[in-house]
Amino acid sequence: MPIPERLVAALSVALVVLTLAFRADHAAGASCSGNSHAMTLAGGGANPGSGTTATKFSFSVTYADNDGCAPDRIVVVVVGVGTYDLSYIGGGLQSGATFARTVLLPAGQWGYRFEASSGSGAGLRQAKLTKVNPAKVVVAKPAVTPTPTPIPTPVAAPVVTPVPAPRRTVAPTNQPASPQASTSPSATAGAAAPSTPVATPTTAPPTVSPSPARFGAPGPRTPDPGAPIALLKLVVSTIGTIGGLVLFAALYGRWLRPAPAIQLPPVARRRRDDRPPVSESGT
Repeated sequence: MPIPERLVAALSVALVVLTLAFRADHAAGASCSGNSHAMTLAGGGANPGSGTTATKFSFSVTYADNDGCAPDRIVVVVVGVGTYDLSYIGGGLQSGATFARTVLLPAGQWGYRFEASSGSGAGLRQAKLTKVNPAKVVVAKPAVTPTPTPIPTPVAAPVVTPVPAPRRTVAPTNQPASPQASTSPSATAGAAAPSTPVATPTTAPPTVSPSPARFGAPGPRTPDPGAPIALLKLVVSTIGTIGGLVLFAALYGRWLRPAPAIQLPPVARRRRDDRPPVSESGT
């Protein structure tokens, strides 16, 4: 089966490229260990030059090697904090390649420098860059955001139901006189004088009037409905007492009247010398 011409051409180009690359690597490897090998660092700095502990600081430097040797070690040293390896960003090794690293730093003012090494044997080279821009990185603590004061939720005021004041019972100022039981004196013979029963009408409840002393001003006095009844009872009781006394006096005069004297016949006095009569039975 014949091989296509395009495939043959592609394989030929690839072979040539691989040969040239092998020769370049072999020449570079030979030059990196020779005395003609030279390596430099330049353009070191940090961006931004100041910030807070939350800021990401990017440290970068330009590396160049006359024989195109890659660095074996390239770092940034932040004095008092630590050493960080740099990563290849872009560019040619002979014309100048950029290496960088982004880190977070604690609060303070920090100086820094770049260090690199490449080659081997007689071609081992080391470089240190201390002239950087800015000279120090200033890191401040982040501003403390004040915690907002929570707005209190208004609480509805409880509805207070007014409690009615208890009604005070005021004792009536004018109380009806208590009925007095009428008694009549008993006769000597034990006969009681007849008493006339008096019908007691139903007393209406007195009207409660406010006490004048309570309000500081005298108020009109309500007429007492029990006063006429009490007066009537007093009159009846007086009449009954007088009648009983009259009846008692009449009965007393009748029973204590002196009895009439009894006239006895005169008795003949017996003389001392008179003899006693002799009974017939003794004869």
